This record gives sequence, structure tokens and C-alpha cells, in this order.
Amino acid sequence: MNYLKDFFKLIGIFICFAFILLSPVNFVSSADSIIWQEVASTSSGKQFIDIGSIQYDSKGVLSLSTKYNEINEENDEILTTNLYLMEVNCEERLYRDASINGIIQKNSTWKEPNGDKLIKRTIIKACTF
Repeated sequence: MNYLKDFFKLIGIFICFAFILLSPVNFVSSADSIIWQEVASTSSGKQFIDIGSIQYDSKGVLSLSTKYNEINEENDEILTTNLYLMEVNCEERLYRDASINGIIQKNSTWKEPNGDKLIKRTIIKACTF
């Protein structure tokens, strides 16, 4: 009789562990907080900013994550995606890439958009935050 009680006790423990291990768990990852917002597009590409990444440093320089999708003009298929950590001087409307696809750009200099519609719209949109 004691064997039967022990058996059912073990079965109960097993069911509890199985329920805990197999139940869906909601993990929050950093990827959940990325909010890509399209800011500009051309026939050859689309530019996005992660509005959750926008922050100002103590000198007033804005930093944000951006993404550029190169598009096949014939079928709108994404050919490549590049990720940037961009710094923006909103007062001067200048930018520099602090990192490209995770590679730190050590000697990155401040640049003007020079007619690049995607960069210009990215600066304008980011500086509104």
C-alpha cells in the first residue's frame, strides 16, 4: 500500500515538473524593444530608424540605430540589409557612422548629407525626438 502512495506521489511530482518545463514562457529580449520606423525610400532602397534607440549624450549629440535595405528595383526584393549606429549633430545637420554592421568606425568624421535623400530624411526625423 505504501508503494502505491509513493508511486502516485512520484507521478504527481513528475506531472508538476513536466507542466513547468513544457509551459510557454514569455521572455523579453532586447529585440522586442526595437521599433523600426521607415523614414525614407527610393527605388533602390529604404531607410529605417529604431525610435527606441534614440538618445542624446551630455554634449547634445544624438545617437540612434538605423537600418538600410537595398531593394531590387525589378521585384522589390530585399538584396542586403546594413545596420548603423549613427551620431547626429542636430544643430549643424551633420552625421557620422559610429558603427556599420557592428564594426566600430574609429576615425569616422562629421559629414553633410550632400544630397543623399535617405540620410537627410533620417537626420530630420531623428532630430524631432
